[in-house]
Amino acid sequence: MEYLIVFGIILVLVLIFGQSFVPLMVLVLGLMGLFAVLCDFFFGVMALLAIAARPKKAVFVDVEKDDRGIGFAFYEIEGEEYRNTFPTDAFLRKLLYNRKNMRVRLLRLGDLVLVFDRVTLWIIGIGLPFFGVAVFALYSLIQYSLFL
Repeated sequence: MEYLIVFGIILVLVLIFGQSFVPLMVLVLGLMGLFAVLCDFFFGVMALLAIAARPKKAVFVDVEKDDRGIGFAFYEIEGEEYRNTFPTDAFLRKLLYNRKNMRVRLLRLGDLVLVFDRVTLWIIGIGLPFFGVAVFALYSLIQYSLFL
């Protein structure tokens, strides 16, 4: 919210002094594009890790909150309890985590253990193309705004 206020003040000052706001618009679109590229990279890495993970049978244990108050699903896999990689959805928690026996994907990388349940796979599957399209759209807007 603060960023929008600062952007609004800068925009008003640019208009008062009679300058073109195209460079400011290109800067904002560039920052949004950088954020979209980083998000797309994150989802791409998560997709590769999920592909490398092995499918396992798991038992859903419970949803517990961490120190920051964010809820994570916990699964029991081969006698050990593991935390899901992504946080749970607060609104659809009862619908998404109602089964006891589930198939998850488990990846062990030394001390790092990643668990990908079906909700996590859906998030990755939606996030990767969404931010890919966002990168393309923002790049196109930047190219268009440079010719204004």
